[in-house]
Amino acid sequence: MDKKLIKESLEHESSFSSNTHAIDTITKDVNTDGIVDYDIPLRYNRLKLVFMPVNKTKYYFYWDFPQQFLHQNIASIEDISFHIVDQEHNMLADIKCPHEFGEYFYTLEAPAKTLKIIAVYKHGIRFINLIESNSVKVFNSEILYANKDVFIEKRKGFTEVIRASMNHFTIGMSSKNYVDEIRRLEEYSNISTQGLSSDGLGGK
Repeated sequence: MDKKLIKESLEHESSFSSNTHAIDTITKDVNTDGIVDYDIPLRYNRLKLVFMPVNKTKYYFYWDFPQQFLHQNIASIEDISFHIVDQEHNMLADIKCPHEFGEYFYTLEAPAKTLKIIAVYKHGIRFINLIESNSVKVFNSEILYANKDVFIEKRKGFTEVIRASMNHFTIGMSSKNYVDEIRRLEEYSNISTQGLSSDGLGGK
């Protein structure tokens, strides 16, 4: 099969500082007695459409459409496309399928929960679904929360921090320092009530 698709979809560059790689050096001393080379066929003529994530934005898929499958669906390769869809079946990408089998890398940044690929056959003005791939969960770093109450107001947050600290100050603290801390807490509460910044809170 022509590897042009792979070359176009995945840029490959060597980052090695030398032509000799460490793995090459290690494998030079490996005993090759008893090692048999097997020819792996380019295709197995089994109906496949597999979708896999590479990282959070790049995806890889491969396919194999046997002639029998194409004849049964009266489909021509020139009329088949791959539609990448989200969980609501919204089409996010349309990729032509120029070969009966192959592989492809695709970069996609989409606000979706899941993605999958559907091989579709264009028949006149209609698209007929031929085969669907497996579904892939999309990487999502968004923080999920039930409601806005999870966010604490700044004023309440500082007040609670000071109150929590008081429990530690009471141990081994003189009565004068304890009274000073109580006054600071009261002063801060008054300032917070007036809507002023906490920068105005002084310390002793």
